[in-house]
Amino acid sequence: FTTQANPTVLQHYAPSLQGHLTLQVTDAAGGRTTATYRLGAQQFPDAPVQTGGPTDVAQLRAGDSHTCALLNDGSVRCFGSGAQGRLGYTGTANVGDDETPASLGPVPLAPGEKAVQLATGLGHTCALLSTGLVRCWGANAFGQLGLGHVRTLGDDEPIASVGTVPLGGARALRITAGDNHTCALLTSGRVRCWGANARGQLGYGHVLNLGDDEAPPTDDVPVGAPVQDLVAGGNHTCALLFSGRIRCWGANSFGQLGYTRDDDVGDTELPSTAGDVDVGGATVQLALGANHTCALLDSGAVRCWGANSTGQVGNGNPDYATPRTQVELGSGLRAVQVAAGAQHTCALLESGQLKCWGNGARGRLGQASVRSLSAPPATGIDVGGAPAVFLTAGGQHTCAVLATGRALCWGFNTAGQLGYGHVRAIGDDEAPALAGSILLVSP
Repeated sequence: FTTQANPTVLQHYAPSLQGHLTLQVTDAAGGRTTATYRLGAQQFPDAPVQTGGPTDVAQLRAGDSHTCALLNDGSVRCFGSGAQGRLGYTGTANVGDDETPASLGPVPLAPGEKAVQLATGLGHTCALLSTGLVRCWGANAFGQLGLGHVRTLGDDEPIASVGTVPLGGARALRITAGDNHTCALLTSGRVRCWGANARGQLGYGHVLNLGDDEAPPTDDVPVGAPVQDLVAGGNHTCALLFSGRIRCWGANSFGQLGYTRDDDVGDTELPSTAGDVDVGGATVQLALGANHTCALLDSGAVRCWGANSTGQVGNGNPDYATPRTQVELGSGLRAVQVAAGAQHTCALLESGQLKCWGNGARGRLGQASVRSLSAPPATGIDVGGAPAVFLTAGGQHTCAVLATGRALCWGFNTAGQLGYGHVRAIGDDEAPALAGSILLVSP
């Protein structure tokens, strides 16, 4: 019997996959070991959700002031602020402010390219392609596009006119974007990062930007163990190991790395030396905000730590929370996904219900109010009759995919990042359900 250091990661979740997976191993001497693994939405937290037809929404990604949708057919739609070409439509005009995203059609990837995952940063966007290659566009002042220069892409040239991120022949399994940095989890279970690095968020033990005047490094980030998922926040990054443990690096002014100290990690020392974050259980998903971090445990519990000025860690008060402090979702309630915005946090529950807490400005919590909440509310967000199956939180807005394959967004909307053809906030004095679903494809 040979162990595999980097087992295959199942990427597509559907409700029919829920259940238990039993693995029975018999050794040469006849000894037998049986392991049972619960399979549910937690094991596919950031993967596209397969629902409905080819033009239904598989995944949403909310950036600071723009949003991108991945459809089941592998095409991409982006809307909101078009600054620096972050929407990918060869221009800088906003989309969704006075027209629907459907009016522009798909983001023009190269012929034949299909996306399988998206990542959105402060002003840039990346798509993981079905080939395992990565294509990025938008803001690039720090080399976050990974193209070896700092010129923006997509503002006055087609995004397909430039090649994909050079990964030295490697293929990516997941991608993630912070404010101004980007990371890829490779099929080998190893990690590469590029872009801004003033706080060590790339994890290479120095603070030099990478990808700005050279290709992204072919050296792997020394995490110290094979990685099953990778998530970037504002200026920090965390890896979920196959053991269910967490390692984080980058900015730590608010304790967002979870190491009960406030010095950065990854600037002068390697992530592998920092040890594991003690959340008191096995983690199945991570969510990183601007300056806070959340972990979803295999028990369905949510734990958050870091900046808490608006209640975003959900501990019911503005005090510091350790990684072992549990968010009270409600009696008997379990989460299957957690999402973190700049200053707010949301959880998708097993029932398909959504709850958000933290900064309530502009209605981003979806409570028909602008009141901030330091703990999850008793009642969930009204998104209509269908349960939610996927959740994303941006700078000041939130979006969800419903079981119908439709999407809706609420919160700040000055650039049309909600996608409704206007710039009015939603969720501040009305339920998100009243806005209806976003028109991403023309009838």
